[in-house]
Amino acid sequence: MLHLADIIVANHSLISPIMKKIYLFAASLLVGSAAIAQSANEIAQPLRGDAGIPVQMQDDRPAQKPIQTNNQRFTVIWEDDFSDENNWTFNNNSSPPTDWFITTDLNAPPFGALTPIQTPTAENGYALVDGNSQGDGSEQDCNLRMANPVDLSGHDFVNLRFYCVTRNWSSTYTVRVSNDGVNWTNFPVLEHITTNVNTENPELVVVNITDVAANQETVWVEFNFSASWGWFWAVDDVSIVVPDNNDLTIQTPRYSIHDPQADDWCNLPYTVYHVSQVRPLTFNAVAFNAGTEEQTGVTLEVNVTGPDGLDVTVSSASTSVPAGETAYLELAPWTPPAVAGTYTITYTILQDQEDANPDDNVATRTFNVSYGEFARDSQSLDAVAALGFDDFWGGNGYCFDEPGEIWCIGAAISSASDMGAFFDFEIRAFGTGLDYVANTDLLEVTADMMNDGGGNNFTYAWLEGGITVPVFPGDEYVAMFHTFAGNEQATIGISGQSPDFSTYLIAEFAEQSCDPCFTGSTYMVRIGMSEEWCDANVVTSIDEIERVTVEELYPNPTVGFTTLEFSLLETSNVQVFLFDNMGRIVMNKDYGVQPAGEHRFEYDFSNVAPGMYSFSIRANNSYTTKKLVIK
Repeated sequence: MLHLADIIVANHSLISPIMKKIYLFAASLLVGSAAIAQSANEIAQPLRGDAGIPVQMQDDRPAQKPIQTNNQRFTVIWEDDFSDENNWTFNNNSSPPTDWFITTDLNAPPFGALTPIQTPTAENGYALVDGNSQGDGSEQDCNLRMANPVDLSGHDFVNLRFYCVTRNWSSTYTVRVSNDGVNWTNFPVLEHITTNVNTENPELVVVNITDVAANQETVWVEFNFSASWGWFWAVDDVSIVVPDNNDLTIQTPRYSIHDPQADDWCNLPYTVYHVSQVRPLTFNAVAFNAGTEEQTGVTLEVNVTGPDGLDVTVSSASTSVPAGETAYLELAPWTPPAVAGTYTITYTILQDQEDANPDDNVATRTFNVSYGEFARDSQSLDAVAALGFDDFWGGNGYCFDEPGEIWCIGAAISSASDMGAFFDFEIRAFGTGLDYVANTDLLEVTADMMNDGGGNNFTYAWLEGGITVPVFPGDEYVAMFHTFAGNEQATIGISGQSPDFSTYLIAEFAEQSCDPCFTGSTYMVRIGMSEEWCDANVVTSIDEIERVTVEELYPNPTVGFTTLEFSLLETSNVQVFLFDNMGRIVMNKDYGVQPAGEHRFEYDFSNVAPGMYSFSIRANNSYTTKKLVIK
């Protein structure tokens, strides 16, 4: 292999901070035949001046924790599940008019990754405001108000609880409370949900409204959504409760800290770490005191389980959290082993007192370590980048902690692509203009590349000319998908969110040139860092398509024996590999030199664990790969 040893990026200056609107196909519509364009990120829309940019960025994947418990000890005074729209009034100051409405359509929110809505009683109805449908230049300012007041006489301490779902774009979310119907007190909520960040589905919000509502005979509550071409806000299952004395909840559990003000991608929360790029992780979360009394001895305990029986528990220092306040808890950095597999992180908030609702003190996250891949997407196709028929580049930034080599690049090609459309991938250095470094072989869209919604089928290509790109500690490169201008269009998936200045696109829009711009959506573009793994996952390029052809791989799926039939254009040295989804070699057969013509081999996979595998045949320097499902 050739090495681009002369490619050294010393000046890691930031790209011009221009936000662009990417047109997407809603992931929930990809399965059907009529996919409609869905917007995601503003065109040239600045960040809100009052929003700020936090040091910690939220992981896009919802925390996997229960939304209802059987041991809630708070007392419900009033509750509403939006089954009767007469219990609410609407006040609209938007331009053009954009108002709240009550719906039972679980897929009504305009962002596929957050549908269907999963609030506890969504099927009975929930309240929704859809700012995205109004388009560029629109302003949202609308209120959802209780039609009738609640009597809270005799209650010295009261909380408002509700479930909601949103994706933020230049939006503010406010709960307003009044005890006379004239004067209103504002309680900002969801302030940790910054631009291009999703809530959980659903997110439980608890607001201490004691100061304005306790011991009042008439109390009204309203929800205000203010935004500039904002996404949406869905609200459901609203209640006013007398809380328990001791009730902590966990918020924003993360395993990495990235500072968007610093030129550093090494602390991004990668979803798949190549074994050569495993690095220290910093576990952190926020503890919110939803109870009436100060909680003492509050700590964050993190348990990590993984391959080879890994089971590690670490804890933060303890602190106290007054009623209605939060505490940020952070652990010392911990480095996972360089062993391929899935790692599960369980976050638990602990305190000296007995918690009334211990289930909402717990959340989980996962990440993977791979012998082949390095990735930032969540491997769940949320939406599709579909940007017309001009040339378009889109990709993610990667920081390398240790030496290694880039062998191939891949992406999740969406089913919105046109058959036969041409595309390739590029490596660009992170400097002014994203300097070109290398590109892959040219590919064209085929049926077996498609992803409808799962996002598990990645298409990889070798770097052109048999080169590799060496990487060294501190290097930063952008792996980009490139679709060519023409009547056919290749499109890729979007999965998760990206902090500012870490995912880029190059394209021409009617509104302005984008060369380059950063975006808040994560493209499903990945890097392959192992020759053997790339061998197993690279698809046949246009130049190689006639050299080795797999005629049959059957049965597929299989529960035991599978037959491979293939043809060779010329006498070749043949090897066959089976790789699991972590890049581990499950089978390696070396058949030596085989003559040109037809060949047939049979394999017994009855002792192989069920799952999705990559079946790769290599003939000299030509190769082809098929997906094999073992049941």
